Amino acid sequence: AVIYQDYMESNSLNANLAQKLSNVVFIQKIDCKHPNMVKAILFQSHLNQVISVPIVHQKAYLPIYGSEYLIAFEDRFGRRYIKSVEYEHTLLMKLNKPTKDFLELVPLEKSYLLYHFLHKPEFEPLETEEISPVLRFLAQEVVSEAGKNAYRIKLVEYFLKSRTYDRLEEYLQNDDLKGYTGTDQRFLIGVMIDRNLFQIAYERLKRDDFQNMDTERLRTFLTAKIEECNFEVDDFLLQVSFFLFEKRIENEKILSYLAKYFYGTCRQMEQLWIATRNIQIDTFDLEERILVQMLYTEAYLQYCDEIFAHYMESNGKKLVQQAYLAYFAFCYVIHDSMENQFILGRIEIALEQKEDVIDMEKLALLKGYSESEVLSDKKFNLAFLLYQEFAIKKVRLGFFKDLPLEVTNQYPINELRYLEHRSKPGTKVVIHYRIGTEEFFHEEMEVLFPGVYGKEFVLFFGDTFEYYISEWVDNEE
Repeated sequence: AVIYQDYMESNSLNANLAQKLSNVVFIQKIDCKHPNMVKAILFQSHLNQVISVPIVHQKAYLPIYGSEYLIAFEDRFGRRYIKSVEYEHTLLMKLNKPTKDFLELVPLEKSYLLYHFLHKPEFEPLETEEISPVLRFLAQEVVSEAGKNAYRIKLVEYFLKSRTYDRLEEYLQNDDLKGYTGTDQRFLIGVMIDRNLFQIAYERLKRDDFQNMDTERLRTFLTAKIEECNFEVDDFLLQVSFFLFEKRIENEKILSYLAKYFYGTCRQMEQLWIATRNIQIDTFDLEERILVQMLYTEAYLQYCDEIFAHYMESNGKKLVQQAYLAYFAFCYVIHDSMENQFILGRIEIALEQKEDVIDMEKLALLKGYSESEVLSDKKFNLAFLLYQEFAIKKVRLGFFKDLPLEVTNQYPINELRYLEHRSKPGTKVVIHYRIGTEEFFHEEMEVLFPGVYGKEFVLFFGDTFEYYISEWVDNEE
């Protein structure tokens, strides 16, 4: 070591000497203070290699490349010690030249590569002359993934700074970059998006938490991928699209993509429809999905009538239109929901145009007329015809008594003899009653109309009438 030191100090360094120095220049002498230790074991940060050497006369020699390491000692029984054994370590040789000088002479020598890059400060960027050596360093199997990852990021940063974009794009496609997470992963994906490497970014984003990405970059990526896939459905792109929509970082292409394919809650799809109202986007499929899902789940949406109206203007399917009108007619007649003038108006138009109108829709219109203070001649005539139709069918509902007498006088209503109950269609409804002091009778109520049950009674002046109603669900009262 002394001879080699003299050679280095005399500036006689050459490739042959540098090669021979690599075997000893990083060796440190370990003086163990405990006489019973037989082995020294070296663990170095960022290296996969564990080095174990014998202790002879309380001395051992270990090649130490990095600044972060741990030395353990082992006795003859195999027991290991770390903090409880004192030792001193001495560097046998001192480098009087930078390691990059040695790497110029022997560029493939592993020991110089390890020492140079394991000692390089974390914040210090790569220099141009370090690019080839760092690639060789990254190829060393002994270096751990954690040790390599920091330099892979530094390499990307160097390519960006030096504007060597061809090498950058080639390197970004390297499989070695697949193991990143968190901040480093987002940095790499951001660079990929900036360099229009959208397919690689797509594969990374599917594995990573895209919600922590910069939203502007994410929008750039998404817009490009939607175009690239020719607006074909992709579940992941839909997920990203709705995420950006909720952040209000969308654009027309993203909204169009969502309008074409997105399935969510009724409320989510309604919000999407609202966002597309002032943009020339085809919302036909979206409107149909909203209406069908709303009817299936019996949800109520604030803009459902506007959505339905636009769907009708776009020549929506007749089956969907009929289902929508029938549903709201049912809610109005059976569940006493609020009167909906839009729905009643559509039913009136359908009747005027001789379209197929189901009885429930006709009853809804008739109920609307019963709640109107004044009827126009047209509505009066229609009410007369509708009431006549149901009277002939012997359909009697409670609101009929609120129709003008001129409508009902041909088939008068005797409300004192009639009791009505509303429930879910198909329910078995039983009335229990008695007149005066008689015992209670019970009988199943007649289905006057799906969801409407009735019972007629003959009562005389002074009669007292008591009753209660029970419903049977799954054969249980």
